[in-house]
Amino acid sequence: MRSPKVKQFDEGRISVLANRLAMAIYRHNQLENGRDFVSLNAGGQRIMMEIIGGAEGIRPLVDSYLIDAVKENYPHWQSVAILLISACLDGEQLSVHGVEVWQGMINDMGSTIANNSRGVLNA
Repeated sequence: MRSPKVKQFDEGRISVLANRLAMAIYRHNQLENGRDFVSLNAGGQRIMMEIIGGAEGIRPLVDSYLIDAVKENYPHWQSVAILLISACLDGEQLSVHGVEVWQGMINDMGSTIANNSRGVLNA
């Protein structure tokens, strides 16, 4: 079992890495789209999701669609999260793997919207 100090250190490191990842995603999105929107496919419908607050607006998505997923699936999630987020970064930019992870997050967001809308999108 890990000591509380090591666990706190890991969670602090995860927070710093998650902030860097959110900034890299925001920059990537700006380069790709030139605006503060992300295009999602939600059940066959194209939805434009506005990013509010720059990288700070991306951070909750990193928490919900990346870190929480790791927490739910790995007993030693802190180590996995550190390795995964680190692999997503190439300096202050997204790595090739990071772009793939971001696209996966976008796909998951679209699926969440489609599943939660239960036919409303096709009305």
